[in-house]
Amino acid sequence: MLHRHHRKRRSQGGDDSPPNVIEIPDWLHELIHSEPEWAYRNGLLVRSHEDPAEVQITLEEKIFTPKRKRASNREEKRPRSVWSVKVPKDERENGAALLDERIERLRELLCPVLGWQDDVPTYFPLIAALDKAIEAIEIELATEAAAE
Repeated sequence: MLHRHHRKRRSQGGDDSPPNVIEIPDWLHELIHSEPEWAYRNGLLVRSHEDPAEVQITLEEKIFTPKRKRASNREEKRPRSVWSVKVPKDERENGAALLDERIERLRELLCPVLGWQDDVPTYFPLIAALDKAIEAIEIELATEAAAE
């Protein structure tokens, strides 16, 4: 499955322009966020002071799952998920408008995948996404608890 990836994070001023947004497989998106220095070196992440249009994606390094640091002599731990969250900077930025934008984007993404009409109630795609997020978090927490 493909994922929309912002090379310059939205929290750092990144936008939805073509040089900044790329469609990548889920496994590559996970790799980018688990190994950010590798991603910066290869142009898959762009620092806040850089322009994505001027940073070329090179992928000179081989794409393999990198070796993870061992927490102890026990088996290697799975990296935690990375969550990038855009929150209102202050009371002048409209948090309700940010939420409405996210819900509409969610509707655009989920309705075709789930076979729903575009006019489903707003909370349907939101509930579906929240259920998936909760499920993913529960699995991650259970995996971490079992590893300890």
